[in-house]
Amino acid sequence: MRLLFIFVITALLYWPSFIIFALVLFRQKIQKYKTKIIISSFLMAVVTLLVQSNPYPVLITIIQPLCLILCMLLVFKFRILIAILMTVLTYNLSYLLEVVLNAILTRFSTADIIAALQDNVIFPAFVLSFFNIIFCLLLYKSRLGFSLSNVHFSRRKSGRLFQKKMYLPLMISLFALSTGRLTIYHITHLVFLDVFVLLVLFIYLIKELYHNELHED
Repeated sequence: MRLLFIFVITALLYWPSFIIFALVLFRQKIQKYKTKIIISSFLMAVVTLLVQSNPYPVLITIIQPLCLILCMLLVFKFRILIAILMTVLTYNLSYLLEVVLNAILTRFSTADIIAALQDNVIFPAFVLSFFNIIFCLLLYKSRLGFSLSNVHFSRRKSGRLFQKKMYLPLMISLFALSTGRLTIYHITHLVFLDVFVLLVLFIYLIKELYHNELHED
């Protein structure tokens, strides 16, 4: 019953809000992608179900980001840089928020934070979905976000250099995300180092994207 509930929540709430946030972050019109959002949400919910039913929960942050990148590539037909950017930024923010949420709920007790990260699934999915929706509304109302053309299709030399510069921090971010659950379950003394690395990389990526946006405009 628990796995069925997780599937329903992730298919109908978490993954749709997650994917829509990724699209809105790059100023995409949601109506254009309604069918693709539904397909991708269902596929990612199936992946979540399979991972949650697996005796090795460390697979969550290894398999899910890779599957989301594949959805962005194969379902949405985005290019590789955009697919990785969307996945890394949204996943990174989601994981950081999950850590902050559990820290608040456990009153910043280190052992309890790690235990909550290991065990809690359904409640964080609800809360993170709520935050995704709030972020979407804020981005839409404020017209903030990044242009796909500025990120990937620039013909300027500076634009090409920007694209090359982004790959290394993106790969490091993917690695840090993939090792997130590994530290939570097996190397607990490195959990907050991993969180710190992800926070620094998230700030760096946002800064570089906005710098490129202003430069291209």
